[in-house]
Amino acid sequence: MDTFQYVEQLKKNMENNRSKVAFIGVAGGSASGKTSITAIIKQYFSDTKSVSVVTIDDFYRDKSEELIARFNGRINWDDPYMINDQQLLACLHSLAERKPYTMNKFDYKVSMHSSEIITIVPADIIIVEGIFAFYWQHIRELQKLRIFVDCSGESRLMRRIIRDVKERGRTVESVIEQYARFVKPSFDKFIQPQIKQAHLVLPWENMDQNTNLAAVELLINYISVLASQSSSRPATPREYQ
Repeated sequence: MDTFQYVEQLKKNMENNRSKVAFIGVAGGSASGKTSITAIIKQYFSDTKSVSVVTIDDFYRDKSEELIARFNGRINWDDPYMINDQQLLACLHSLAERKPYTMNKFDYKVSMHSSEIITIVPADIIIVEGIFAFYWQHIRELQKLRIFVDCSGESRLMRRIIRDVKERGRTVESVIEQYARFVKPSFDKFIQPQIKQAHLVLPWENMDQNTNLAAVELLINYISVLASQSSSRPATPREYQ
C-alpha cells in the first residue's frame, strides 16, 4: 500500500467510525494518581463530549471462604484473579453498543458488593480506570489509548495511607502491613509490567496537576482527536512492508 492509498483508507475509516466509542485505559499502581487523571479528562470534555468511567474496583470478587483458602488464609486484593475480568468485558461490550450497564457497587469496608445499584451509561469516551486497566489482552484490545500513571512507591504509600484510613476505615498499621506483604510484590509482578503496553507513560509524582501540565496537554489533545474522528486506524505503511 503506497502513501496515497494509506491516506485514503485513513480518511474512510475516520468517516465510517465517527460514532464509535473511544475506550481509554488508565493504569498504574495503587494511589498513583489514576483517579486524578481520570477526573481531569472527564472535566475537560464535560462541555463537548460525553464521558463515562468504568472503575475496575467495582468488578472485584466478593470475599468468600473459597477465596481465603485459595490465598492460603488471607486474600491478596492486588492479584488480578480478584477481578472478574469476564464481567468487565461484558460491561465494555455493552457500552461499545451504546447500552447502559447495571451492577452492584463494591463496598470496600466489607469486601463485598452491596445492595446499592450503579449504572454505567454509554458515552463518546469511556475511561477504564484501575490497577489492571490493560492487564488482560481481551480488555486491552478494546482500548485505543492506554495511559500508565507513574509514581514512586513512597508517594503511593503515603497517598494510600491517607485514602484507606479516611475512606475505608483502615488503621495506619494495617495499611503499611498490607503494602509490604501484598501491594508492593503485586505491583512488581502484575502492575508495573503493564507499562510495556502503554502508549503514554505519565509521571505524576506530585498531587498538583500543574507540575506536569505539558504532558496533560498532550494527552487531552490526542483524546480530542480520538473522540472526534475515529476509534480505529488502518495499518501504517511500515506494517505493509
